[in-house]
Amino acid sequence: MNILISGSSGFIGSNLAARLASKGHSVKALRREDYSLPPERFASKFEGVDAVINLSGADIAVRWSEEYKKEIYESRVGCTKKIVETIKSLPERPRLLINASAIGIYESGLSHDEYDFRYGEDFLAKLCMDWETAALGARESGVRTVIFRFSAVLDKSGGALKKMLLPFSLGLGGIIGGGGQYMSWVALTDLLAAFEFVIAKENLDGVFNICSPRPVTNREFTAALAAALRRPAFFRVPEFALKLVFSGAEKIICEGAAVYPKILIESGFRFEFEDIKTALDYIINRRS
Repeated sequence: MNILISGSSGFIGSNLAARLASKGHSVKALRREDYSLPPERFASKFEGVDAVINLSGADIAVRWSEEYKKEIYESRVGCTKKIVETIKSLPERPRLLINASAIGIYESGLSHDEYDFRYGEDFLAKLCMDWETAALGARESGVRTVIFRFSAVLDKSGGALKKMLLPFSLGLGGIIGGGGQYMSWVALTDLLAAFEFVIAKENLDGVFNICSPRPVTNREFTAALAAALRRPAFFRVPEFALKLVFSGAEKIICEGAAVYPKILIESGFRFEFEDIKTALDYIINRRS
């Protein structure tokens, strides 16, 4: 299959591109600078493409100024709109669009699956709503459209876990806030397998929560990570300190929801890593 990935240089995209290429797929990159091309040249990037995977988006784990919020929004919603408009214009369209979203669309402090949920009302939730609406426009052209609502993706090669490794390795890790807030997560290995699964299952479309079926509290995650690293984790990080650093983005760390991948499991997908202790022990201590 010929697959075009937008965001292929990022943590998830680079690993996904390598995984798909290793399975015999032809993988091309849609780069950030390509979005500035004239419409005809931008459309030429989609020629002969069977599937488009859109992972584009500016980093959200930084301080959110009002100006940076605009960049976060445009890098997701704006890029997705351009991809969908281009797909609609093509005489021969891709058969599949997989578009990233996030479980930040849900209200914090509650449990959610794809059938039983409540949307949040903050910036991140509204961002995800607009992001998904833009992607679902591809359905109007008969393109199978899949939305992946990502949870925290765990691997030592990137993402939030990579940033945690140094302080935890030094024995400086600890619980954030009260520690009772839920964290929904997925091992990178399972995330990549979910992409392969949905690409192969041509009857699947719509929204999928991409997370382990066993969410954990921040306290449980902290204990599991400390155990995998064989280090203590005595410290506690107060929420007010994170607010000073992140100015809005701290909600990603200090608040959470228990999210479940009901549709993915109903479709026949099986997670290799459901338990956080097993997942972190493998991720931290595997030989690679």
